Amino acid sequence: MKSAIEAVYHIRCAAAEAEARALAVAVEQSVEMPVVAIEDERVLGEIVGEVRGVRELKPGLFEARIGLNVETTGHDAGQLINMLFGNASLLEDVVLADASFPAETLARVPELLDFYGAEVMLLIGGNLLAARERLVDETAAFVSSVERYSYG
Repeated sequence: MKSAIEAVYHIRCAAAEAEARALAVAVEQSVEMPVVAIEDERVLGEIVGEVRGVRELKPGLFEARIGLNVETTGHDAGQLINMLFGNASLLEDVVLADASFPAETLARVPELLDFYGAEVMLLIGGNLLAARERLVDETAAFVSSVERYSYG
């Protein structure tokens, strides 16, 4: 996968189901169709969500790290929200816990400011609190993007 958003989902399930549930979320969040029906090699190799890791947080609760190709957002804030939450938000056993973004997404901060206004900064930066051990690095990248912006 070229450039990817890494979405972190918490999934409640039995240990024996964790890998399959993570794969199901990756597929649903990316292509929303059975992978066996996809014939295009580019879609299979670059667009279908990629399970990057699954680990048990506590019995019955797993963290699934899923790569979602940034191209699937169309570089649009609304589609970004859809890619992260999407149909997984309808599942009682799946919660979006965190996400990290590639540099090209942060580079779009000026466009978001122009389109949505300064109030959007709270929405964009609000997830920094979930960064935990990456808080300093994530905050620095975010602040740097905002500082480089020249308000019109």
